[in-house]
Amino acid sequence: MNIVILLGVIITLATGIPVLLQILKGHPRGLIICFFAEMWERFSFYGMRGLLIFYLTQHFLFPDAQASGQYGTYGSLVYLLPLIGGIVADRYIGTRKAVMFGAILLVMGHGLMAFEGRPATQSLTFGGETYAVQVEGRGDTRQTQVVIDGTPYAFSEGEQGLTIEGLPPTTTVPAVVAPGEFANGVVRDQNGNVWLTINITAVLLQEQILHFWVEVLCMELAL
Repeated sequence: MNIVILLGVIITLATGIPVLLQILKGHPRGLIICFFAEMWERFSFYGMRGLLIFYLTQHFLFPDAQASGQYGTYGSLVYLLPLIGGIVADRYIGTRKAVMFGAILLVMGHGLMAFEGRPATQSLTFGGETYAVQVEGRGDTRQTQVVIDGTPYAFSEGEQGLTIEGLPPTTTVPAVVAPGEFANGVVRDQNGNVWLTINITAVLLQEQILHFWVEVLCMELAL
């Protein structure tokens, strides 16, 4: 993976530096603005795409299917919302106001990415009480502990294992618990979900309006 990243950086520099030198020699200053605006907009967009699926599955513990659905929705809206942004700019607020609005959203979107909710945690519910489940990686297996009031629960050696549905097959709780109903779930921080929604919305809007701005400027320069 490191070699791939290194090759990507080398290829980017090898192709980007000649383009930058050509832009700086005898071209209008507006073209430089278009170039850098488009470059950082692409950096923002593809960087967000690369991190989103891992943010959903590892931070909020979304199932793979749900995370893939959210990712697909995000990708679809990215290419659909420019139609709405173009209509709003052309018929209602004009190009200049659209540029200002997009710039504000751009700053807000990246600023809000600095805030996140608490990571989601696995939970074991028994008798109406919820107990945290700590999962510690041990190579390709996982060791699960039930923590009650901040202290790992001590199980005797003679008790058998209990498998919690939804955890990896190799993950067991080494104990037999009294009869009752168990529920395994994910405790999500609601504030985190709100922040995630705000961030995605801001990035979507800033992407489509900023792209519209770049296209308008490039068309004006061409004319």
